[in-house]
Amino acid sequence: MANYYEILGVKQNDNSAKIKKAYKKLALKYHPDRNSGDKSAEEKFKKITKAYEVLKDEQSRRKYDQKLANQPKQNNKRENRQQTKQRRPNGFSQGDFQDFEKEFANFFGFNPKTKEKIKKDESSKDRFNTDDLFKQYFGVNNKKG
Repeated sequence: MANYYEILGVKQNDNSAKIKKAYKKLALKYHPDRNSGDKSAEEKFKKITKAYEVLKDEQSRRKYDQKLANQPKQNNKRENRQQTKQRRPNGFSQGDFQDFEKEFANFFGFNPKTKEKIKKDESSKDRFNTDDLFKQYFGVNNKKG
């Protein structure tokens, strides 16, 4: 839900005269006649007008204030990003690098820290052979024998 007070640049406890003054100033600045062809100015003007239409009338302003009060508070952007990250099933967390080591070891056949070979089932064959590549770059030989 858009915060009409922020759009107009006023505080929630400001009186209707201050809201009207802020609206007039912004409407004059972003009016389509003064900004012909500027779509962003036109959109801003529409938002400003919508905000003023709601806030200029005491009854509609009270209803809007109730809706605004019932909406969950958003603290700051950093906390919002952290909450989003926690909700994402594939987002990284502190334990993810331990899982990465396990996945690396399972895929390539050795532990990246200790360079220790991992035994694999004979039934699970690799799609491509990476032994030469890893011998060249990591000094690990995965070939049996």
